[in-house]
Amino acid sequence: MRILLTLSFFVLHTALGFAQNVDAIRVHRTGDAAGATTIYLPGFATPGEALEELATAVDPARNNLFVSYAGFGGVPAVDTAWYPQVREAVFAYVDDLPDQRFALVGHSMGGNLAVELAARFPERVTAVVLLDALPCMRCVMMPGVPAEAMTYNNPQTQGMLALPADQVAAVNAQMAAAMTTDTARQRQLAAWMNAADRKTSVYGYTDLLRLDLRDQVADVTAPITVLASPSFGRETAETNMRAQYAKAPALTLEVAPDGTLHYLMWDAPVWTAMQVRKALAHQAEPRG
Repeated sequence: MRILLTLSFFVLHTALGFAQNVDAIRVHRTGDAAGATTIYLPGFATPGEALEELATAVDPARNNLFVSYAGFGGVPAVDTAWYPQVREAVFAYVDDLPDQRFALVGHSMGGNLAVELAARFPERVTAVVLLDALPCMRCVMMPGVPAEAMTYNNPQTQGMLALPADQVAAVNAQMAAAMTTDTARQRQLAAWMNAADRKTSVYGYTDLLRLDLRDQVADVTAPITVLASPSFGRETAETNMRAQYAKAPALTLEVAPDGTLHYLMWDAPVWTAMQVRKALAHQAEPRG
């Protein structure tokens, strides 16, 4: 969860298989198209490939589908509001997906999309695995601040848009260092962030600060497994996650090994893959 506070500070001051474009997203596949389907949803500013190694470690024989978002990873940007367009594009993609049953693995904001998908398609989703994802980031980062206060046209967001490229790169390098302990991954993450569409980075994050899915988790009938980073202490991680997912009908919460930052699958790859594999092995029959 370290990324949440880090981003708060700065805001407030070719794959295997096929590729398909659906408006505000791009989807590609690895693994066996005949296997059980898992949809992987990455975090903000990162492309679907950020989760490929995790998927391979979990089960290379599954039909693994990776989503990338408009404005990131080479996907053309869309106008505001960014998050609602991405969400509707993911819904449309799933509507057309021939696989009637699938599991969801979402990292960070990808976990928000996973919750919304699971609530929208309860009869099809078999398991939901969320990697350091909060239903309401604003509530942890800025307690008491209403969603209406998160606007595009304020001095902070406009100031971020106006930053010179070298200052943006410096900010991104600092954030990357706060999100993973792996220096090579830090460089990759910073490169993805530097290549991102600037308006998407600023306005899209504003969209996420408005989001509050704490009530919507009650509509998720599939079992939810939350894997949390202990960046600010194991007790804090557990307290925050249990409060945020209090309405989840079926919740399993695991806190990653000490020293693991926001990108759990990079800092604790064996542990993360084991937890995801366990969640998928115990997935439920979908029900309406």
